[in-house]
Amino acid sequence: MKKLFLVSILLLLSGCSITQNVNPARTDRPVDTIYVEYNRDVQMSEIHGVIADEIRRQGFEASIYRGERPEEAVHYFTFTANWGWDLAVYLSYFHGQLFENGEPVGLVEYDARRGGGMEKFGPTEEKVRPLIRELLQNLSRE
Repeated sequence: MKKLFLVSILLLLSGCSITQNVNPARTDRPVDTIYVEYNRDVQMSEIHGVIADEIRRQGFEASIYRGERPEEAVHYFTFTANWGWDLAVYLSYFHGQLFENGEPVGLVEYDARRGGGMEKFGPTEEKVRPLIRELLQNLSRE
């Protein structure tokens, strides 16, 4: 009976983690401006500014666009984000891609849909900023 209890606890704990995946952007082309696509389906509209601010903190220009992508948008970032509820609202999923002329050059993902314990709580900025920072770390500036 003790073994069954311990195995049950281990299974529960193993499924309660946050996963983060970053494939840093790679391109031979210098980057000046990164355009952030406005996603109207995202519940927290402030996240667009969080992303743009972090891009600027990394030394690039950032511009948020709505609708059709501007012609001059060589580098652009698209994303989706979802929030969950468990005593408080928290970021449960974030997926973003950086593109160069329509081709993906980098990817970020944050996934707390399988639990995450108390780590899942906290400001969304604290979850997203490090992902953007790591995504852009290898890019050269114009």
